[in-house]
Amino acid sequence: MKKKKYNIDKSFKFFRYFKTPSSNFIAYLAKLLIPFFDLFIKSDKNVKVIKIKNKDIDNHKIISYFIIPKKLINKKNLPLLIYIHGGGFMFSAVPHQYKNVKNYAINGNCIVYFMKYKLIKPYPTSINDVLFSFDFLIKNKEKYNFDINNIGIAGDSAGGFLALDLIKRSKTDLIKFMMLFYPFVDKRLDSISMKEFIDTPMWNSKATKKVIKRYFINEECPSFNEMDDLSIFPKAYIESCEFDCLRDQDIDFANNLKKFNKEVILNETKKTMHGFDIVSSSPLTKEVLIKRIEVLNYFFNKSQEN
Repeated sequence: MKKKKYNIDKSFKFFRYFKTPSSNFIAYLAKLLIPFFDLFIKSDKNVKVIKIKNKDIDNHKIISYFIIPKKLINKKNLPLLIYIHGGGFMFSAVPHQYKNVKNYAINGNCIVYFMKYKLIKPYPTSINDVLFSFDFLIKNKEKYNFDINNIGIAGDSAGGFLALDLIKRSKTDLIKFMMLFYPFVDKRLDSISMKEFIDTPMWNSKATKKVIKRYFINEECPSFNEMDDLSIFPKAYIESCEFDCLRDQDIDFANNLKKFNKEVILNETKKTMHGFDIVSSSPLTKEVLIKRIEVLNYFFNKSQEN
């Protein structure tokens, strides 16, 4: 079968052709790089980073980070953004994700709580780590001096999936808004984009099938578009990519939320592929990051008004 060519913007360079490895062997090799990637999330002239080391009930280490703008270091009751990174449940956060969350903290005038979780483990290991970190966060609200009434959550790809599952399982009403960047939300593989984009760069339907088969062996994969009641979820910004197998399910989820009278901002990015913001220098990435910051400030300001 002849390989398809997609009209992805040339500013994404090499990544227009890059295929994310989806084997466990590669994922285990990638774990060796995790300590190196974590060097990118550190204090600098603009932000203070506090590393939190916890242990779950099985005595396994869970890492999270508070990222606080230095210009606001003495301010009280700052808005809080929880961020959960993507990576197909296999890969850790990479430098562009750290760079982005620092941007959200500085230009969103907020604290970012950056969650990590165990990789290459069958579900529900990752969501259990996220739930543990969320519980720690809420129990320590006074220590870390954030506004309990002005909390948002964001995540890219698998991180967006975990953000939704956190809200669903915890039944929390503390999270006032969601920002989901090209999230995985639906286990069904029957959409047009899922059928069409079998060989798109960065991510495709073949990789999605492998993830569902490999990581949801202990329990069924949650499928948020199949939920009868989406009223538990708050208002949302949802970002889709034109050449992404997840595109249609993201658009469907945005429209399904609207049926429950939720405020939804849908940004259907064009000439983009899944994970496009890995290329920070792309004009399209810069444009989308400006949009994310605008929405972040809008949601935080709206929460304060309420």
